Amino acid sequence: MKILRKIGFILILAIVAMIVFTFIFSPAQAQPVTIPIGKAPKYPPKKKQFKTPVVLDARPAFKYAMGHLNLAQPIRWEDYSQTEEQHKGALDPDYGLLARKLRLLGVKPDREVIVLGDGAQGIGEEGRIGWMLLYLGVKKVQVFNVDYMKGKKLFGERLDVDEAPLWTPKINALIKIEKRELAVFVKEKKSDKVIIDVRTAEEFNGKKTLNEKRPGHIPGAINITWTKFLNDSGNISDADNLVKLLKEHKVNTNSELVFYCSNGVRSAHVAFGALKAGLSARLYDGSFMQWSADDQMPVDI
Repeated sequence: MKILRKIGFILILAIVAMIVFTFIFSPAQAQPVTIPIGKAPKYPPKKKQFKTPVVLDARPAFKYAMGHLNLAQPIRWEDYSQTEEQHKGALDPDYGLLARKLRLLGVKPDREVIVLGDGAQGIGEEGRIGWMLLYLGVKKVQVFNVDYMKGKKLFGERLDVDEAPLWTPKINALIKIEKRELAVFVKEKKSDKVIIDVRTAEEFNGKKTLNEKRPGHIPGAINITWTKFLNDSGNISDADNLVKLLKEHKVNTNSELVFYCSNGVRSAHVAFGALKAGLSARLYDGSFMQWSADDQMPVDI
């Protein structure tokens, strides 16, 4: 009996010791971290009002991180363009994919979109995005230099926004021109078409290249550097000043205007402004990068 009592006493002591040890050394006093598990979204999603404009910031990622407007979503023109060397810069022909990418940023055809960029300090990224949206059928698009916009700048990564429902692009084919059609214009030298190269004079004259296969310019093109189309605030000039600038370069503003640059970015900015001014404007988005890569296409220096 004594042996059994000793064994029972030892067991009791062991149990008490385990309880004390657990209470003292266990991290149970700390509040547990709960990982929330979201509910599966219902499909189709509930219709949202989307009353406020979508704000897209087309500047480089570093500049966006160093300060951007509240709810401004970063967007890179490269993510909507072809990457093959001979077509680098041309718009991605999978328009459905482009619409799916844009809807994640809250973009849909009947919602206003404001695109921000660096004005003359950039390369026209905001205009390229703005032109692309018009081409895909987004009805109301505005483009501004970010320094022109008032509002507190935030730092770091973007804030989440509501995704737009799926939508199908309605292509505005009248504001874009392909290489083969432009080649016909060049060959026939049509008087009602004006080809405008918005690169620098050095690029136009073949003294400088930006990785194009051949230097020079498209035959028959005139040169008006893209920054001349901007006003002092870094935004596209108004319609009167755009027309004035074109007339100063002997351009008939009733003609069809075809804009190009090296990769379709600077020229898209100008084409966007011309369209907003009510002019007949088309962008050759493949631009001189694509043109010079085709040895069958003529080049002047």
